[in-house]
Amino acid sequence: MTTAPTAAEPGEPESGNAGGGSFNTAALAAVVAASMIGAGVWTTSGYTLAALGTPERVMLVWALGGALALCGAAAYGGLAERVRGSGGEYLFLARTVHPLAGFLAGWVSLLAGFTGAAAFAGLVLEGYLWPDRPEDVPPGLVAAAAVLLCGALHALTPRGGTRTQTVVVAAKLALITLFCLYAGDRWLRGYFVNAATFPMEPPADAPAGWALIAALAGQLVWISASYSGFNAAVYVAGEARDPGRSVPRAMLWGTAAVTVLYLLLNAVFVFAPPIERVAGQNDVAAVAARFLGGGQLEFAVRAVICIGLVTSLSALVQTGPRVYAKMAADGLFPLPKLFRLREDGSAPPSTVLLQAALVAALCLSGTTIRGWLDYLGLTLSLSAAGAVACLFLLKSRGEPVPAWRLACGAVFVLATVGLAAVKLLNPPAWFHPLGPPAGLAATVISGAVLYWAFAAWKDPQKDRPVASL
Repeated sequence: MTTAPTAAEPGEPESGNAGGGSFNTAALAAVVAASMIGAGVWTTSGYTLAALGTPERVMLVWALGGALALCGAAAYGGLAERVRGSGGEYLFLARTVHPLAGFLAGWVSLLAGFTGAAAFAGLVLEGYLWPDRPEDVPPGLVAAAAVLLCGALHALTPRGGTRTQTVVVAAKLALITLFCLYAGDRWLRGYFVNAATFPMEPPADAPAGWALIAALAGQLVWISASYSGFNAAVYVAGEARDPGRSVPRAMLWGTAAVTVLYLLLNAVFVFAPPIERVAGQNDVAAVAARFLGGGQLEFAVRAVICIGLVTSLSALVQTGPRVYAKMAADGLFPLPKLFRLREDGSAPPSTVLLQAALVAALCLSGTTIRGWLDYLGLTLSLSAAGAVACLFLLKSRGEPVPAWRLACGAVFVLATVGLAAVKLLNPPAWFHPLGPPAGLAATVISGAVLYWAFAAWKDPQKDRPVASL
């Protein structure tokens, strides 16, 4: 089978425009920020506080998650400098390793990065929108309806859907900033209950020793799902101005800004209300808002979060079909005519509706929010580690990669693989179809089977699939 060429070979055309792309550095940084601020930050800290015992430990793992994401952004910047074009992990692995590796990365993006992440966002949306859902109403019903509405919007009016999404994302960021400013005022006035006891002694039942290390690793795997959008700029690098400079800078700036925002938000969630009101809850933002400002502020915060989650759903449903199209155009996915993008770059209605239908089905599958956190955190972080490892392959082939980017890449890969190992050795959810390691194994095995099936399906007289964007 033909292997894919490495980056920057002589005579190879590069994707991307050095001068006339539609995304500058600021626009790319906005893409990164919008992709990162999804469902995880509004959900994870209640579980993390219950697992670790003190607000200080919660803040520690969020800070470590941000540092790890910054290392990943620096390493991805090195890849973006050497491998030009859109496509993310799919492009990096297909060009530097083998088309099979690229296909598996693309398959992970489809199942976890887009379909699974959208289902997770939908379930969190349902929890914030309808916290008192009656038991006789099937879980996931509201989430599935929201996903299908987003799919219909993009299928029927792709340009209108994009414009609406851009406006709402800007409003979401502005409202989140206002909430942080309001919380800062309440902190200055002494309304933060747990700030008065800083640093707090861990309760008697809090983990210690190896149990604490295992708990920290498990929570970092979950939190990594909230930081997973740090690499979003590489998916549109082919449309960037001067991508060798703008894409790496945008990932670092966007990731740094979101890390600061995440730390501010989590300080509000875990330091403002009493611990017993937050620990184990999946609507920590609403709990904190109710404590600081009563029912009216809680209602406003729930509304902002729901609107923001709708934009996340919208973006995932809109972007997912672009991966189908890239893989089909490269011969790594069947029915290329079905998945071909329109002349204006938007996805055809059939693929948008297919993506929405897959997400809606997962919303109704009965998987819990904690189950999705396990699956997404583990699968997406290992996929990113595989992409970052390509940086060392490029260096071994004589590509000029800065030492500081290699150092960041080494930290990211070693930390990610180490955290995944600890997570896999410490259940829960060994038996769950989306828990470790069953969900990860099913994703990889199904991707490998489909790759060989699609390769056999192709006309044997034609070239075998090769990733070249």
